[in-house]
Amino acid sequence: MKYAIKNGKIIAGEKILEGYTLYFEGEKILAITKDTLAADEVIDAKGMFVSPGFVDTHTHGAAGYDFLDGTDEAFLAATAFEISRGADRCDHPLLHRGQGDRHHRARDLIFGE
Repeated sequence: MKYAIKNGKIIAGEKILEGYTLYFEGEKILAITKDTLAADEVIDAKGMFVSPGFVDTHTHGAAGYDFLDGTDEAFLAATAFEISRGADRCDHPLLHRGQGDRHHRARDLIFGE
């Protein structure tokens, strides 16, 4: 089945496209265009953002460790793993909002403070 998503603000890299329609079938984007193409179903996204191909890359840990483990080893191992796979930063919310000595210790280890 072919779908069209119209009237939304389409996130396209560094741009926000307005006045375009996104057409897709299954998991494949067919077109992002101002032209009207055939579609089996039209979705009105007025007042919304459309983020085609968006992947949520947030994580709770890596390499067998969870940030909530709260140990120096867990934070360092998970962070090292993510950086080795191309993450350009590792900025877990617990490092800013967390309470207790272990969170302050982990923040110091990761941010070098």
